[in-house]
Amino acid sequence: RESEYALSLLTSRGPRSWAHMIYDLGATIAHEAWDPVFKPNEDWNHAWGAAPANIIPRWLMGVRPIDPGFARFLVKPQPGSLDWAELRFPSVRGPIRVRFERRADHRVVLVSVPANSIAYVVPPCDDTATTVWPGDAHFGSDAGPEEGWVGPLSPGDHEVRCHD
Repeated sequence: RESEYALSLLTSRGPRSWAHMIYDLGATIAHEAWDPVFKPNEDWNHAWGAAPANIIPRWLMGVRPIDPGFARFLVKPQPGSLDWAELRFPSVRGPIRVRFERRADHRVVLVSVPANSIAYVVPPCDDTATTVWPGDAHFGSDAGPEEGWVGPLSPGDHEVRCHD
């Protein structure tokens, strides 16, 4: 799956990963290439190397705007094999908080929706058996922002559970 491949680019200790830059090369800033072996004349301050700052919130945690200013936004985590992950994402309407947890027989997505925003969540499960707390959300198909969405979720804290 794509989520596993993306996660491996972040966490692998192989020569073509961001973890390699940090742990093996001692980088404290993004390199231009994975390793000097691949580009000996690289600089150590390059926008390409900062891609995880975009990939983690938008794709791993799945926070993406539907409307300008995050008036409506989507949360579609793709955690791969991670047992949990947590994000505090700044928006002009206030922080968006997302936490993913893999539990014994289900997965949980906790979402904190800021004031004047509406959220839609696509849980990271293949099964459609999904529950939401508080129970004020609808379950959608292709009529919403993404197939399998839950929402709209009003400002406040929400828990979306799905079963593996």
